Amino acid sequence: NNKLYIGGDFSNAGTFTHTNNAAAQVIFNATSGTKNIDPGTGIAFRTVTIDAPGVIYDVQNNFSINNDFDFTINQGTVNLNGQTLTVNTANTKIVINNTGEFNVGAGSTVSFTNNDQSIRNQGGVLKLVGTDVSEARLTGSNRYYITQTSGVFHAKYYRCEGIGALANSGITISGGSI
Repeated sequence: NNKLYIGGDFSNAGTFTHTNNAAAQVIFNATSGTKNIDPGTGIAFRTVTIDAPGVIYDVQNNFSINNDFDFTINQGTVNLNGQTLTVNTANTKIVINNTGEFNVGAGSTVSFTNNDQSIRNQGGVLKLVGTDVSEARLTGSNRYYITQTSGVFHAKYYRCEGIGALANSGITISGGSI
């Protein structure tokens, strides 16, 4: 059914090719503890879903999301852990739902490379929190945006570069708390 379920750590020391089939998904669904996601170097995912209540995922290497598909955190926590997540294709989103948490911490970067890319907090927790010597960063050469309809947005010691000011650009908080 084109779905790969990963109930533990993910470590790629060779080649991992996420097929171009539109139905292909990687679903992280561990049931407890702290897990590592080490995609290796130069890995591009398509649809990725985190469905792991109470589980913390620490990213161990840079990776990208491609081909108009999303990185969705339904349940569980993803710590970028000083790594870079590159969002490559127009209309690709990072979606944080009810009990999901996305931490862009000190030394971490989310790099948006195309138009109409976004982070959408729809009830979870978005943390854009660095330190006084190592910022959390969002970068983009085109316009990207952040929306929050509910949930919590934390921001301290951060930098948003290239966020833009046109329609579908900037940071819009219409619900939840800061």
